[in-house]
Amino acid sequence: REFHRHRDVTVVVLNQADRLTPAELPRVLDDLRRLLDADGLTGVPLLSTAAIDPAGMVGLRGAMERTV
Repeated sequence: REFHRHRDVTVVVLNQADRLTPAELPRVLDDLRRLLDADGLTGVPLLSTAAIDPAGMVGLRGAMERTV
């Protein structure tokens, strides 16, 4: 909850998303979004990545560039 003051410079990343099934990933992301919203981090970018797939890092890099 204390972190909400930094929401303008925050990106939340779920790494190793490839370990989840296609059915599990949206449920996990929805639950993570619910927790972030409950802690006052509404609107913070939430991304899923798999570091083993370089293409999956493109979205993360872009979000970090926009945030920083």
